[in-house]
Amino acid sequence: GMADEIAAKVWMVSGCADEQTSADVSDVMSFGLPTDVGPGGAGGACTSAMAHKVTQNKQWAWGELLSEMRTDLRVKKYTQIPQLSSSYNLSLSEPVNFKAETVPVEKTKALLIGINYVGHAQGVL
Repeated sequence: GMADEIAAKVWMVSGCADEQTSADVSDVMSFGLPTDVGPGGAGGACTSAMAHKVTQNKQWAWGELLSEMRTDLRVKKYTQIPQLSSSYNLSLSEPVNFKAETVPVEKTKALLIGINYVGHAQGVL
């Protein structure tokens, strides 16, 4: 299976469902982001919703984080519905942890990319 082929825990939060388009915002600070996450200005709605949640002093479970992001977007009148994929069978009650406790920090990698894919098949990352 995929878990045997990928020797890492990989999570992908997509800004929307396959048939939707991810929206941009003119000022990401409208999501209530702390000033230390960046200078503000234009950015992605889903990215801003996620940054708003993960910068709060709270231990999130994946399902809870995704639900809260969706609620934030809906309240702000965005119709996109963020999606979560992973390289293994992820329980939605699993805590969100971007750094493995047993891995030295120099071996830990994190990457956040915002890309719009056009015409890819459903289920293809």
